[in-house]
Amino acid sequence: YNIPSDRMGKDYYENLYTDRAIYRPGQSVYFKGVLRKDNDAQYSLPDVAGVNVQVRDSQYRLVYTQTAALDKFGTFDGEVKLSDSAAIGDYSIHLELNKRTYASTSFQVAEYRAPQFQVVVTADKPEYINGDTIRVESTSSYFFGGPVGDAAVTWRLMSSDYDFRPAAVKSWWDFNDWDYANPRNGGAKVIRDGKGKTDAQGKFRFDVPADVSEFPLSQSFVLETEVTDINNEAVASRTTVVVHKGRFYIGLRPQQYVGTTGKEQAVDVITVDTKGLTVTNQTLAMSFY
Repeated sequence: YNIPSDRMGKDYYENLYTDRAIYRPGQSVYFKGVLRKDNDAQYSLPDVAGVNVQVRDSQYRLVYTQTAALDKFGTFDGEVKLSDSAAIGDYSIHLELNKRTYASTSFQVAEYRAPQFQVVVTADKPEYINGDTIRVESTSSYFFGGPVGDAAVTWRLMSSDYDFRPAAVKSWWDFNDWDYANPRNGGAKVIRDGKGKTDAQGKFRFDVPADVSEFPLSQSFVLETEVTDINNEAVASRTTVVVHKGRFYIGLRPQQYVGTTGKEQAVDVITVDTKGLTVTNQTLAMSFY
């Protein structure tokens, strides 16, 4: 769903979506929407008979416009038939009512074809401790049967900060030592890569160190392999594992977020393992800044 964030002055609330994210030229795009009358977050069935739907291609050229009738539930749907020569790229679909745009979403048109083989990537464990070794296996096989042997492989290790929030710990605790002076980029970054070839069984194995010593937080490691067969067709797959900074986490929870000069300010502390189970009788060093 793609819902406008600015609701100021708008009389209707809506959802608009397509049946999938990517299409080929010549295929049909099926869309559906839901419309509600919005009176200060009090929703009711709309009092309009239909809405205008417009579709624009990657060059922002109008390729479809139609008034879609609303049914008794305030919903509507339709079909956009793409031409065989439809432009490749990102398309946008907009819902308009009373000459105002109330919702939009997007889809992609591409000349793609189904791959001839698949790649499956697995690691020997789902979680690791800093200093462990991650053993990775990539298996490539044709859909019609048989391994993809002697194929070129490129592997990558990408990393992003791991937000430790164990389900076993009730209520809110802060287990992460965020560096607010150095905002995170948010996306995974490539920290290691390599090349190789699959064996006669279509397998490729490699090891990477679970080393997060240079990171302030535990990390999510994304392990990806891309295999290119004899027809120069490339297929990629990935798996994700967690690398913990250590065997324990310390959680903090202030009893109050605003203090008063001259009065005591209390903070609760909890120590848990990587599964979120409490670890008792531990000595802690506390620092205040």
